[in-house]
Amino acid sequence: MEANGIVHVLQQHVSYLRTFFDMEQITLKYAYARRFVDFIKRLLPFESWCNCYDSKTILSVEIAPICRDDLIYLPPNVASTLENIGPIVICTKVKRSITLLDPFTLKHRLLRDCEYWREPFSYLFTSEQLVKYVVINVDEVHSSEMVTIDGTEYGSSNVEIARVEDFGKNDTRFKIKTHLGNLLKAGDYALGYDLFGINDLPPVILIKKTSYQDEMDSEYQLFLRDLQQQNPILRFVPE
Repeated sequence: MEANGIVHVLQQHVSYLRTFFDMEQITLKYAYARRFVDFIKRLLPFESWCNCYDSKTILSVEIAPICRDDLIYLPPNVASTLENIGPIVICTKVKRSITLLDPFTLKHRLLRDCEYWREPFSYLFTSEQLVKYVVINVDEVHSSEMVTIDGTEYGSSNVEIARVEDFGKNDTRFKIKTHLGNLLKAGDYALGYDLFGINDLPPVILIKKTSYQDEMDSEYQLFLRDLQQQNPILRFVPE
């Protein structure tokens, strides 16, 4: 008896590559492909005279288009199920659940997969749209305005910032509230989403601290960083 099995994942129309890379690694780790083949074999008839299976199965799978650091507007019904968090939130982690953080109140909630697909939504801005800012001033962060999410501390504070690209062009500055107050000091650089001119929203929502030398990483590099920070078991993935 000769057995040949091929499981192929065809990637199409996927802009949120980090989530797709993560799914591929989980599939490898838990041998889902082999288990899927075994399942199909139990359902298929075969030619007893030659012990041959011959099958072709195509499955279409939709992946939630949410990645870490995405800026999201929660639909009212979803926000109400999460104790009225947001509606403007940041995704801080994507695994079996999506971790959402309100950068203004520091409220955070887990959105389970079944809850997401009950009323799916997408992002307002994603990491490819991040803009670099320089920190000019940071107000003191009080202990009562601190929270720990997935091992990372966040502190609410008012900061004054300016776009790096505006240096030498204008004196535009923004005073905003951020969840990164405990991580930033004058002279630091941060990445954020430029919302200047959008009604009822602050001009900038900062996402993370960075350095002047850092360039925007590729989606795969961002995925590897997510693995190292969130899932030590998968640190063997080669760069």
